[in-house]
Amino acid sequence: MQTVHSLLRLDRLPHSPTTVRFEFTIEPKIYWLVIEGEQPELCYNDPGRDAELVVTVDGRCSGPCCSDVRPSAMRSTMATSG
Repeated sequence: MQTVHSLLRLDRLPHSPTTVRFEFTIEPKIYWLVIEGEQPELCYNDPGRDAELVVTVDGRCSGPCCSDVRPSAMRSTMATSG
């Protein structure tokens, strides 16, 4: 998740407060990305806000999604809702 946080393009983030919840299914973990103000915050505990976007990721997908691997080469799943 630190990689995802470091790859954010701050100029393309929403201007209104937004919460994104990441749910990993292989090793069940949940992280939140709270976008508000100048610097987004990665949370390991529920920040107590409703998520505008939920990203459900098969844990094997997170590495290739953050690198130059083509989506067709991945053998895992990622879904979004919100």
